[in-house]
Amino acid sequence: VELFTQLWWMLSCSWPHPQQESHTRIAVVADPQLTDRSSYDFARSGVALWAVRLLCDTYLKRAFSLMRSLRPEAVVFMGDLMDGARTYGPDEFWSEYARFRRIARLREGTPEMHVAGNHDIGLGHSFCVSCAQRFSDDISPLNFHMAIGNVSFIAIDTVTTAGSVDAFSCLSHRHFRSDSYRFTSQVSDGRVSLDWRGISSTPP
Repeated sequence: VELFTQLWWMLSCSWPHPQQESHTRIAVVADPQLTDRSSYDFARSGVALWAVRLLCDTYLKRAFSLMRSLRPEAVVFMGDLMDGARTYGPDEFWSEYARFRRIARLREGTPEMHVAGNHDIGLGHSFCVSCAQRFSDDISPLNFHMAIGNVSFIAIDTVTTAGSVDAFSCLSHRHFRSDSYRFTSQVSDGRVSLDWRGISSTPP
């Protein structure tokens, strides 16, 4: 039943036909959130963790396979790639990120955009400076402008600006917040193209 339901909804998602120059086919992937040792209390390790990861990976592989069959011209990942990324050290992060890339395989040459979510870099008092820096350096800038076909995307990091900041917050956190406010100001003042569709990722 699950497979049929997933296939039904994916096949019902049709692009404009015939394709015209004014059409840009964009797939949006929200919160893949790969399960890991932090996802469930009963599955911190051992066979339970192995089984939970297997179920998650199988489901997501099927979803991405169906998405690839639609041949999008670009893919937007709306954050929360992995459930516990904000708690990972470098070794665990890159191991889990490699797992994510094995699952989320795109057609060769397909442009992709990534917006950071609260599970990627933390939020408020759980904000992780090293995680935000890692995401910014190795995956995607936290704020950016990118054009795909006839669509301009402006991604605004709302995660670092959503949480409360007090006198004990570190300077690096305020640095990330300042960058987001500065970028937003540039958009507002017209210093970034306004032929855009805004992207932001805020936690529920």
